Amino acid sequence: MYFTFKGFVITYFYVPLQKISDMNELNKTLKEEAINLGLCKQWTDMWNKNFSEQELINLFFEGIDFCISNRWPSAKFIKEKFSVDTLRQNNVLVDDKWSLINPVYAALIGNSECTIRYNGRVSGRVYVMEGVSVKILANNRSFVIVHSFGKTNIECKASDSATIKIIHHWVKSEVKKNGFVTELEELDYLRC
Repeated sequence: MYFTFKGFVITYFYVPLQKISDMNELNKTLKEEAINLGLCKQWTDMWNKNFSEQELINLFFEGIDFCISNRWPSAKFIKEKFSVDTLRQNNVLVDDKWSLINPVYAALIGNSECTIRYNGRVSGRVYVMEGVSVKILANNRSFVIVHSFGKTNIECKASDSATIKIIHHWVKSEVKKNGFVTELEELDYLRC
């Protein structure tokens, strides 16, 4: 009985310790890669602890300009290190087919296909990477900004006083649009 109980305790504590070890390694790898890509001193100093999966995803959106300009982390890396469920819960799709409703932020990466619906007085920001196919439906005074990076397939429909702004970075993609949908080039956007 003693060995069974002790065996249970060892098994019980082993799983969380393994998870902590994996997160330590993930944080170490990401921080080293980011520094090699030119991570600024402020962010390097801030990364003085090991972040949870959720905190890392929050950092991804907070520093998304750095991530996108460096095309980092890769779609392959994200798929290997984060579960599909965790990514979906945070509106990050990597080589995935999924639908989203009223996301404040969304990142679509790889060969993802997605329909995003906005309804009501809500706003959202969508980052669409090369290879993605997305359909955005905005209604009832919602406001959506879409950042398109590379050759993407975008279809937008805005109705009932909704607004969609598409900002093309790197390459202008073809957009099917219906309603109050405007397109801007990256430099035009910076002048606003």
